[in-house]
Amino acid sequence: MVSPVSPDTMSDPQNKFKNPMVAAVLAYLIPGAGHFYQGRLFKGVLYSACILGTFFYGMHLGDWRTVYSHTYHGGHQGMGDRSRKWSFGYFAQLGVGLPALLAIVQTKRYGNVDENYPQRTLDAPLTAPFTGTMYRETDDGEVKQSVSGEITLEPYKQDFQREVRGNLKGATDDGQPIELSLTGPFFLGQPIAASPHRQLSCGIEEQGEAQAFDRSGRLEGSIPRRLADWIEVPLDDNNLRDLHGRLGKYYELALVYTWIAGLLNVLAVWDALEGPAYGHGDEEEPSDEESNDKDKSDGDESETQTADSKKSTSKAPAAQPVS
Repeated sequence: MVSPVSPDTMSDPQNKFKNPMVAAVLAYLIPGAGHFYQGRLFKGVLYSACILGTFFYGMHLGDWRTVYSHTYHGGHQGMGDRSRKWSFGYFAQLGVGLPALLAIVQTKRYGNVDENYPQRTLDAPLTAPFTGTMYRETDDGEVKQSVSGEITLEPYKQDFQREVRGNLKGATDDGQPIELSLTGPFFLGQPIAASPHRQLSCGIEEQGEAQAFDRSGRLEGSIPRRLADWIEVPLDDNNLRDLHGRLGKYYELALVYTWIAGLLNVLAVWDALEGPAYGHGDEEEPSDEESNDKDKSDGDESETQTADSKKSTSKAPAAQPVS
């Protein structure tokens, strides 16, 4: 039978490790780090590989946009009139530690309407890869064609007004080289948003003279957004529609992977804090065969002791009668 264990002995592990509180904090911040700190290398590798592997696989499956603390609904891009809601799944993801805590910082940056807003002009020159569509007016109507290349834009002042001028050097989708002179009207999406592509549009200048927007060509597309400006940023209605439309059920599955990873790390933190999951008195009970062998051995030993006792009694001298 298992001997009763008192509450005091349950909190006293058989193996002593380094400071459990420090180990628990490290295990929360980076899965496996607490076990490395305690010298438990096998468990450190196991937890780190399994938990982080599950978490980042879920992010990859969900186009790297499965971890976010809030969602924004309604209103317009860059405006402060949208409603913000907590993502309840984030509380499970939060168990992974630092990889998920970044979402809190990104939410604060994204919600700063004084700095994170679409731009109608530039404060400094801009050079970036561009992918998009060129629209041009012809006698037969509007013609559009896919283009890609390097776009260069810079601020320009004319008649006390700030404008944007630049050029695009690249090629069309059929491989023909192209060079375009660009002008306003200019639009550049928010610097921080939940997409690796930053929206950009501007006018096309014909024969060196800027024409009115409704008569000239225009360029619409995107430039890359820095990883630090889109990873774990809150999603809005457009982002959610895009992800669910492209990925379907795989997006939901990706979310589940990240939730599981967070919950698994909670168990890893507990293991770093309390040690292995066993206590005093947990010795394994013998099997029926072992019990029978032990009983037989005890019986043989008892019979031997009885025979020896009888033999010693028979050899003892008889008592002399008292006169």
